Amino acid sequence: MPMEQKKSIKEKLITQSLRYIKSLFFKVADLNVGISIENDDEDHFVRVNVIDRGSEINGDCVFDHNCRISGVINGDVVCVNKVVIDSNGYVNGNIYCSRLIIDGTITKNIYCEGKTTLTKNAKVLGDIYSVKIEVPPEANFRGVISKENINDIEKHWNNRIKK
Repeated sequence: MPMEQKKSIKEKLITQSLRYIKSLFFKVADLNVGISIENDDEDHFVRVNVIDRGSEINGDCVFDHNCRISGVINGDVVCVNKVVIDSNGYVNGNIYCSRLIIDGTITKNIYCEGKTTLTKNAKVLGDIYSVKIEVPPEANFRGVISKENINDIEKHWNNRIKK
């Protein structure tokens, strides 16, 4: 097979794979589960950090886009946008974010500048400091809930950044 034809096949496979991956993200985004879609002039693209099921990270994680956690993180999570902890997600560390949806497990404190939402499957073993909090009766929660103003939460963020 000529080299040009091999390259062409490889490019087609890469393009098809990227389209397929994009289509999966768009389907998930349509369900409104924490993935943002941004519009570029030429094309749509998704910016989300995914820690997939079966993945384990030992150490602190810092994300500059939305984050979806289906795996395990043993360390703090710092995200300037939304964090979604799936039912299989497990975070053994503090979470600092702008928006949080929990369907999995968190074993330390939460510092959220926006709304924190626990689902009926959520398990939180730590304190929650958030401007808005939604906790259904079925959620498993052990800790203190503090509805703080944004300035108090920013102090927690600043203390974390200094570490």
